[in-house]
Amino acid sequence: MRPRRPVKLKGARAWAMLRGMRPLGASRRPHAETDFASERGWALLETLVSAVLLVVVALAVMSSMDVASRTSAANKGRSVASSLAEQDQERMRAMTIEQLSNYHTTADPTVSGMAYHVDSRSEWVNDTTGNVASCSDTGQASYVRISTTVTSSVVGRDTKPVVMRGIVAPPVGSLGPSQGTLAVKVTDRNANPVEGVPVALSGTRTLSDNTNALGCAVFGFIPAGLGTSYTVTLNSVGWVDQNDDQMSKTFPTVTPGNVTVQPMTYDRAGSADVTFKDSSGQTASPTPTWMIVNNSGWAPVVGIRRVPAATAVGLFPFASTNYSFWAGSCAGASPSLYPPATTPAAAVLPAQTAGPVTLTVPTVNVKVVNAGGIGTQGSVSLKATGSGCIDVADRVSTAPDGTVGVDVPYGPYKICSSDGTNYKIESGTVSNTLEAGTALQTLKPSNSRTGAGSVCPKPLP
Repeated sequence: MRPRRPVKLKGARAWAMLRGMRPLGASRRPHAETDFASERGWALLETLVSAVLLVVVALAVMSSMDVASRTSAANKGRSVASSLAEQDQERMRAMTIEQLSNYHTTADPTVSGMAYHVDSRSEWVNDTTGNVASCSDTGQASYVRISTTVTSSVVGRDTKPVVMRGIVAPPVGSLGPSQGTLAVKVTDRNANPVEGVPVALSGTRTLSDNTNALGCAVFGFIPAGLGTSYTVTLNSVGWVDQNDDQMSKTFPTVTPGNVTVQPMTYDRAGSADVTFKDSSGQTASPTPTWMIVNNSGWAPVVGIRRVPAATAVGLFPFASTNYSFWAGSCAGASPSLYPPATTPAAAVLPAQTAGPVTLTVPTVNVKVVNAGGIGTQGSVSLKATGSGCIDVADRVSTAPDGTVGVDVPYGPYKICSSDGTNYKIESGTVSNTLEAGTALQTLKPSNSRTGAGSVCPKPLP
């Protein structure tokens, strides 16, 4: 087979093909349209990329300007704070040693439109340490350390607070032999120092201070010995001592020439969420008036506390002993006296609520009947007869058939019934000692009273 002869192109047709153009009269190539379409949208994409780059650059510039502005403000604030601190140090140096003793005050000056807070204080420091006053120092303080702390909306937030300290030595002879030092050491439930607790000293000398980082408030060179008396008081809202008292007091004796260390235990109060249920697990009715709170850690005397039933707050958070609770006003109402009933207990933590703690108030089941033995609407009253018990359920109305369940704390009760005309005080007592409640007690009022609607006498005998 002979090979094909090459086709010779002439003129415009050959020139067009050499340049990649569609020759006249030839059909459009399909891929040519595809090449043009693939380039559409590039201009929009390039515009978006340029905009993003512009935003990034603008943010970087603005951020650097903001940092520079904040740095300038911080430097200016620290300069003003330093000046205020120096002025405050000079002011305190001009005070007498008596004025500086346990001195603590604050001021809020405004400079160039910015508010500053100046905290000034002094504390007695032992020469052997020169650090924070410690309650373990055996010798009396040698000088007074004055300190000034200045803060503002910038200083203390963007930068560290400005703190200046100095030393003021008492004049020779100003500290006499009839003076002593009282160091009050405040610790929490774990014997850790508590900082920032206000301590008030009253008596022969009246002073106040806050405990430092070591839990100490040192009252240096106060009158001591014969004829002096002092009371130390802690009284911070939300705090209690080991006797559950917010206002904790102690009465130290300060001896001349020595450091008297007075320990005090103080912590944030806890509470308990207590509910009262009857023998069937329903809300007790009537609600008990009193509740007993018990803890073996109470000092100095261990014993039970009678508190209003609705109040289980202000409890010291003992670290190693739990609180026990029961409904009633006396030790004789403790469920533990009537096994298999048990006394609920709960651990109380600082500033937290324990529980819920459910206390059972057993039900005394009663039915009031008339002379014919038929149930009749009336009322019943119960009064505890145990030693020290003051629990009373007064004039609890019965249902139309004469029945009623009266929820009262554990123990013996005198019971009285009334049908509106007659009444009767039972000669014996009913023992409310079963968690499941008593058997039905049938009561028949029989003693006449003058006037309709008479009820049992109050208080009950």
